[in-house]
Amino acid sequence: MLGIPSNAADAKQSKVTVSSGAKLQLAAAVAIAVYGMYRRKRQLDDPSQTHDPLYEFNLFSNSSPLHAVGDGWSLSHLLGHAVLGFVDPESEAQILELSAAWEAWEYVTSVTGQYLSSGDWWWYAKLSDLFMNYAGFKIGAAAARAVKASNAKQ
Repeated sequence: MLGIPSNAADAKQSKVTVSSGAKLQLAAAVAIAVYGMYRRKRQLDDPSQTHDPLYEFNLFSNSSPLHAVGDGWSLSHLLGHAVLGFVDPESEAQILELSAAWEAWEYVTSVTGQYLSSGDWWWYAKLSDLFMNYAGFKIGAAAARAVKASNAKQ
């Protein structure tokens, strides 16, 4: 879990630990937030600037049942969490908890239309993001185990 003690006695003896994968994930979250602020400011300055290449890209046609998980943002969830799973396969719970917290924040901001400034809708949340995060992490962790096993044989 996040390493948060469950009672006062444990709190005196333990420290909150953050895995290297969670640190990488937090850095990515900051980068995404900065990108979002940049895009939001750009749209406020010029309302015609609504182009989001990650949102508009899709591997599947509009009629495909996989369309919801084929856009650039969904694929970035899958690939980003595959990297996290590969880098830090032992921190699955911590990384997926942080992912769920991010998605909850993203959902609230998409529903309220609020994010560091008021205005139009900006963030959007999809339930499939949680699945893509989980699947990506599992793929990356499996790859890390395969590499470790291969290296152990040599």
